[in-house]
Amino acid sequence: KELNFKVEFFAISQVDNKFIKNLNHGMGLSTKLFFKKHLLQILKEPLQDKICKKEVSYKCDELVYTFKEENHQIILNITN
Repeated sequence: KELNFKVEFFAISQVDNKFIKNLNHGMGLSTKLFFKKHLLQILKEPLQDKICKKEVSYKCDELVYTFKEENHQIILNITN
């Protein structure tokens, strides 16, 4: 609550072994099943206070490749 996250906690005994298979990183969760079950709920969340940029960055070795859209053009910026 202090960090403004919406979270529910469950006991280990509540793991259903169908949707969530284990408690390791990733929980053995099927990404396809996750989105099938929760995508509509995620999309209905209000976008207030969320910043959305039209850019993506990829790090490769010592360089960072940043692609962004400006004036209907894709701009590439390479930094190290």
